[in-house]
Amino acid sequence: MQGSSKCRAWFLPALSLCVVMAASLAIGQEVTYPAEDMKRLDAFESHMLTNADKFFAKKDYRRAGAEFDSFLLEFPKSKAAVYALLRKARSLHLDNKRFEAIKVYEEVLDYFPDDVHYAAAALYYHGLCHQQNGDVEEALKSWIDLADDVEYSRHWLAAPALKALAENSEKQGKHDLAAKYYDLVAVNFRLVSGGHTARQSLEKAINYYLRLQPDKEKLRNLYIEAKGFGHHPVKKESVLEVELEEDVTYWNTVRGRVRKHGTFNQFQEEQKKQYYRYWAQALAGRFPDNDDYQIDVISFQHLHSGDTAAWLSALDKQYQADVMRGGYHERILKWIRLFGDQRERVEALYKTCKFDQMEDRLVQDLLQILYADAKCPDLARELFPKLPFDKMPAARMKGLLLFLFDKAKDKEMATFLFGKFRFDEMNDKQKAGLARSLWGKDEELVIRACRAITDKDLSDLNQLRYWHRRRDAKEGLPLADKLRTSPDHTGEAHWLKAEFHQWAKQWEDAIKAYRKTGREPYSLWRMVDCYVGWGKQKEAVAQLREIENFFKKQSSKAALRIADVYKRAGMEPQRIASLRRLMKKYPKSRESSLAHGQLEALGVRIGGGEDAE
Repeated sequence: MQGSSKCRAWFLPALSLCVVMAASLAIGQEVTYPAEDMKRLDAFESHMLTNADKFFAKKDYRRAGAEFDSFLLEFPKSKAAVYALLRKARSLHLDNKRFEAIKVYEEVLDYFPDDVHYAAAALYYHGLCHQQNGDVEEALKSWIDLADDVEYSRHWLAAPALKALAENSEKQGKHDLAAKYYDLVAVNFRLVSGGHTARQSLEKAINYYLRLQPDKEKLRNLYIEAKGFGHHPVKKESVLEVELEEDVTYWNTVRGRVRKHGTFNQFQEEQKKQYYRYWAQALAGRFPDNDDYQIDVISFQHLHSGDTAAWLSALDKQYQADVMRGGYHERILKWIRLFGDQRERVEALYKTCKFDQMEDRLVQDLLQILYADAKCPDLARELFPKLPFDKMPAARMKGLLLFLFDKAKDKEMATFLFGKFRFDEMNDKQKAGLARSLWGKDEELVIRACRAITDKDLSDLNQLRYWHRRRDAKEGLPLADKLRTSPDHTGEAHWLKAEFHQWAKQWEDAIKAYRKTGREPYSLWRMVDCYVGWGKQKEAVAQLREIENFFKKQSSKAALRIADVYKRAGMEPQRIASLRRLMKKYPKSRESSLAHGQLEALGVRIGGGEDAE
C-alpha cells in the first residue's frame, strides 16, 4: 500500500472524535454486488456467491467468511473475485478479527487498485479497522490516501471519511486544508440521495470562501461544481453554463450569502470592515437597474467605511435614477424604510405621496413603516383618515389592531381603530377570535368584543374564559353559575367554576363542581388534589381507588399516587405497603420501577406487603 508519506505530521495527534463520527456515519451500509453483474456470472458462481451473501446478511460472519474464501479458491479468476475478497475482509472485520481483516483489505488494494467501487471501500474500511483498534494515526493515513485519489474520493463511503478529515483540519487551525476536504464532500456527494453530509460540508466551504478567507473565484467554482448553493442541487446543466459574471441569479445568491454570514461582534470590528470592503468591491459595477442589488452594495460600502453621508448620497442617487421603477409608491415606501430615523428624508418622501392615487394596502403599509421603521408616529396618525375602514376586511383590521398594540405601542389609535370594526358584518367566531387576541392588551376592548357576540351563552362563555385566565373569581363565578344550565357549555362552566374554588382553597365547593363536569377521569384527579389540599387523606385514597378500579389505563398511576398521599401525611407504614402492593399488582408498569426505587431509597426489603387502606 502506498500513501503513508502523504500524511502531514501536524495531522497525526488529531482528536479521535471526528474519526469516530466517520465510522458512525457509515454504519448500516454495505457494498453489494450489482444485480446486473450477478446475471453475467455462470450458474455455479452465482449460486455460491449468493449463498455466501445469505450468511453475511444473517450476520453469521464466520460462516460467511468461510464461504467467500471457498468462492475465491473455486473461482480465482472470476469477475466477482474482488467483491468476494472485500466481503471476506468485511466478514473478518465484523467478526472482530480486525488485524486479519486489515491484511485482506490490503490484498484488495494490492491486486485490484483500479476496481474503484471495491478498492475505495477497502481503503475506507482499512482506516476504520485501525480506528476501532485505537490507532487513530493509521486511520487518518488511510483516509488521507482516500481523499487524495480522485476516483476513490467519489465513492459514497468516502463522504464520512472526508468530513472527518475536514473537521480534524479545522480543529488544528488548518482552514485551507479543511476547506479542501469540505469542498470535496460538497462537490462529490451533492447528488447522493439524502446528502445531509454534503449539505453540511457545502455550508462549511461557503463560509470559508465567503468569510474566513474571502475568494470570489473559488466561491464561483464551488457554485458551479456543487450545482448551486440551494438545499437541492440545480438539475439543469444549462443554468450553470451561462456566464456567471452577468448572471443575476448567481450574484443575488452571493449578496444574500454576504448578508447571512456578515454578523460580527463588538470585538471583530476590523474583520467586519475587511469583510464588507472585499464583497462591496466584488459586487460593485453590476445591475444598475436592480434596486435591491444596488441597495445591498451601498449598504456593504457603508458597513466598511462608516461614512453615513456617502451612504445617504448613494441611496439618493439610486432613487433619483428612476422614481417609477418598481412602482411609484412602492419605491417611496422602500426608501422610507431604508432611511429609518433620517427624519428630513422621510418627510420629504412622505410629501411626494399622491394619496388620491395610492392603493389602500399601500397606505396601510406606509402607516406601519412610519411607526415601526421611521419612528414617525405623528406622520403615521395622519394616515388613519385615509384608510377605508368602511370596506376593509375584518382580518386586515385585526392585523392592524394587533400591530398598533404590539409594535407601535399606540393604545389611543388602537382604541380608535377598534371603534371602526363592523361587528354587524362579523360572525360570532370572528368576534370571539378578536376578543381572545386582545387578552393581555386591553380589558375593556376584550369585554366589548365579547358582548358583541350574538349568541348570549357564547358571549358569556368568552367573558368567563377571560376572567378565568385573570383568576378573577368575583367577575367569573356569576358567569359560571349563569352557564350551568347551558346545554352546550355546562361542562366547561362547571370546570372553570371548580378551578375558581380550588384556587381559593374552597375545597368542598370545588369538589362539588368537579363532580358535575362530566370529564372523568380528569375531574377525579382534580378531586384528589382537593382532598389532599383539604387534609382528607382517607377520601383522597378512596377517590384514587375509584380511578384505579374503573380506568385501567391509569390504574398504576393511581396506585403510585396513593403512596404519595400517605407520604405527604407522614404515614410511612401505609406508604410502604402501598408501594409493595403496586409492584405486585402492576409489575411491568413504569410506576412499578418508580416504586422499586422509592423502596430502595428507604432501605426497605422489596417484596411482600399487604394492601394499605
